[in-house]
Amino acid sequence: MTLRVGACQTPELLGDVEAALVCLQDFATRAAAQGVDLLLFPECFLQGYLVDEQQAATARRTSWPASPCFHRGDAYPTFDLRGVRFGINICYDTRFAEAAAAVAAQGAHLLLVPAQNMMRREAAHRWQNLHHTIRAERVRETGMWLVSADVTGERDEHRVGLGPTSVIDPRAEVVAQVPPMTTGMVVADIGI
Repeated sequence: MTLRVGACQTPELLGDVEAALVCLQDFATRAAAQGVDLLLFPECFLQGYLVDEQQAATARRTSWPASPCFHRGDAYPTFDLRGVRFGINICYDTRFAEAAAAVAAQGAHLLLVPAQNMMRREAAHRWQNLHHTIRAERVRETGMWLVSADVTGERDEHRVGLGPTSVIDPRAEVVAQVPPMTTGMVVADIGI
């Protein structure tokens, strides 16, 4: 059984759902042409992160008092598609072995990692290779494939997103990656 997975490295789109949907449609069209079964986008792709006081104030007025935007989870659900079981660790989750182990313990063969690593420039360059180091460690511990999707580009003169959007195989080797500062998609066939 094989699952063809695509992971998208996108620009950071903040508060522009319309532009995000256009971007999503473009990637989905390309993915369909390549026979992709499952398409992964960066964390908070549709609306981006709230980055300034005005956006945070708007969110508080419209949704936070009645229902917060984010809820802490207490489980690591897995899903099956085309005979391949997979689970999700969101961005920072990969720093903790327990998060990936909880997915692997349910028989998963694939870990999806939507991330959003728009950082201050110094931190982005320092973390650029550390992301792969940490994710490869999760792969060595679990034996799963890992596919990540991230943002890229410059927010302003202080912040940059370098990814990585990549595929790491069960031997903990990066087998595909979208280059930094480039939008694009990696595609991998995950077989069991």
